[in-house]
Amino acid sequence: MTIHPIYRVVDFEIVGPYTLRVVFDDGTEQVIAFRPVLEGALYGPLQDEELFNQVEIDPETHTLVWPNGADFDPETLHNWQREGRMDEQQARHEITVQVVYDFPVLIEYDPEEGVYLADCPALPGCYTDGETYEEALANIQDAIRLCIESRLAVGDPIPVPQAVHVGGET
Repeated sequence: MTIHPIYRVVDFEIVGPYTLRVVFDDGTEQVIAFRPVLEGALYGPLQDEELFNQVEIDPETHTLVWPNGADFDPETLHNWQREGRMDEQQARHEITVQVVYDFPVLIEYDPEEGVYLADCPALPGCYTDGETYEEALANIQDAIRLCIESRLAVGDPIPVPQAVHVGGET
């Protein structure tokens, strides 16, 4: 069993367009150029630099969050590509060369929050939400893609997708 440390974002600074210096509770920091990953229903709206610059630290989850609900798992941020910043052409190549994974996800409605919660049990820390079922599904697809890209960037294995059993019988 692999034990993964839990990281918390304690500070950040906007250091350029779509680029943040992120400081973690273990004293490390990352300068992250987000522009190459700002795609899809959840992260695409952050291509608007004014919206991107409204980033904050969520006091409960200790990660970066944006007003549109976009966020990144602190472990993903902590382990962001350490081999140096890719240029945009390399990033597009990385994203277009794809392996298809078929991870089961759980989506349930939270009546207290009025949103659909989406979770990928095979990828710890990979969860999101959406105002509609369709939005939650699109958001979890983005989150899974980013989680896999992060794992690949640091050499972590990608879990083998397995069926999720719901209810008392297996």
